[in-house]
Amino acid sequence: MSAAIASEVADRVAAAIVSSPYSKAQVARLAGIAATTFDRKIRGKSEFTLTEIVAIARITERPAAWFLPAVFAEVA
Repeated sequence: MSAAIASEVADRVAAAIVSSPYSKAQVARLAGIAATTFDRKIRGKSEFTLTEIVAIARITERPAAWFLPAVFAEVA
């Protein structure tokens, strides 16, 4: 995954957290991601896995597809 895509996914995760009733630390804990790892991922320095995105989607009550960059929504 490119750094730009990882950054865009991280931005979407951050936005979902802001609009949720949970803190960043709570989402990390509920998703089963270590706090330091979550911090690195949310800064776009490391990539979220699909399993992590699905967990975060459930926690923040967003569809998992919402976290994917727009390039993935394009249909051939």
